[in-house]
Amino acid sequence: MTSMTTTSEYSVGERFRPTGVELINHFLKGKLLGNDQLVSRIPLLDLYQFDPWNLSYSDDGEGYFFSPLHPKYPGSKNRRFNRSTGTGTWLAKGKDYEIKSEFTGEVIGIRRIFVHSCEKDGIKYVMHEYSIPNQSSLVLCKVMKKMPSKRSEGPCKKVKKRKEAADLPLPCNEDHSTPVPDEGSDFENLIFSDDKSDYDNIIDNKGEVGG
Repeated sequence: MTSMTTTSEYSVGERFRPTGVELINHFLKGKLLGNDQLVSRIPLLDLYQFDPWNLSYSDDGEGYFFSPLHPKYPGSKNRRFNRSTGTGTWLAKGKDYEIKSEFTGEVIGIRRIFVHSCEKDGIKYVMHEYSIPNQSSLVLCKVMKKMPSKRSEGPCKKVKKRKEAADLPLPCNEDHSTPVPDEGSDFENLIFSDDKSDYDNIIDNKGEVGG
């Protein structure tokens, strides 16, 4: 697959964050009605002909595209679509999500989630595919790059499990003798011991003065 370069341009510092309702009502419906000037922010692209790492993304690692769908079995009544790319395929994840009108509650769109079967440089690719019910000629796709997590190098580090710490040898003194762990005060030992009888005796006799 060759790298795709003819996609929408993003200005530095600019954020494009339309809601699901806006993507359906304004962008996808507008494109289907032929109002290209109103939706020129999102390019038309045969998305499934490209591997996701060859797409164009904003600084936030997101890209929006109009794309046609191709039947997986042309000529048959099977309504499954081919979402394979050059290197892998987009795998469906989870259930379909209904997008409803803010005013009437009517279902105006469907959002489906897909994850690409291949990664590149540790980056995962997730896609939200927006469609209009009973219409499969065109969909709107939001593709997102999921960067690999990095371990924190700051002052706050994860605390090791107590079990792991217990397995470590105790430090040695200058004379190379191993120090004896502090067992705590007698009172603390009584509180946290399994046998509570001595502790109860202390509480019961707390008012008495020893002779």
